[in-house]
Amino acid sequence: SPSLTHLTHLEYLDLHRNDFGGASIPKFIGSLKNLRHLDLHGAGFGRKIPPQLGNLSKLNYLDISFPAYKIISSSSVDSLQWLSGLSSLTYLYMSWWNLSAASDWLESLNMLASLQEVRLCFNNLPPTDLNYLSQSNFTVLDKIDLSSNSFNSIFPYWLTSIQTVSKINLAYCGLHGSIPKAVGNLTALTDLLLDKNILEGAIPESICRLCNLQILS
Repeated sequence: SPSLTHLTHLEYLDLHRNDFGGASIPKFIGSLKNLRHLDLHGAGFGRKIPPQLGNLSKLNYLDISFPAYKIISSSSVDSLQWLSGLSSLTYLYMSWWNLSAASDWLESLNMLASLQEVRLCFNNLPPTDLNYLSQSNFTVLDKIDLSSNSFNSIFPYWLTSIQTVSKINLAYCGLHGSIPKAVGNLTALTDLLLDKNILEGAIPESICRLCNLQILS
């Protein structure tokens, strides 16, 4: 109900695992300017993701994963530029939406310097050279999951400069080329998932420096 907009001090809204029958996420949620936590995962929303969510500049947690209709003929967004308005965002979970038209997804994410966790798996993201991002703003990134998207790219070298990252999941991403030696710089890494790609060459000896590694796939 749009009457939610009268709750001007609302900071926490959790509607996950309800069933809204495939309706669009309401645009008016973007006017709840004090929201810090928004959880809509598995809530039966579908269709288009409203860019008005980008007005939530205080939001630090956004989970809209698992829309009602996982097989969507057209893209759920025209662009992800609205993400850049979420300047306080720490956690971003958007898995299973069709983001095939979001050619700006990587630069939009790169605007979010406070991101600690990002999960964009099974999103049908467009083929992307992951290295066109020359410099990363992800200074506190802890976990990144971009699995099951067909990028047709080599390993993103900017990831090897993020000393805080502990979990990387790039399985089923159409990666080719070699694993860079610089992966050995990621001493906080506990999980490195690169399975079901077409990587070439040996596993670099620098892997032996990953003293916290628990899972290598």
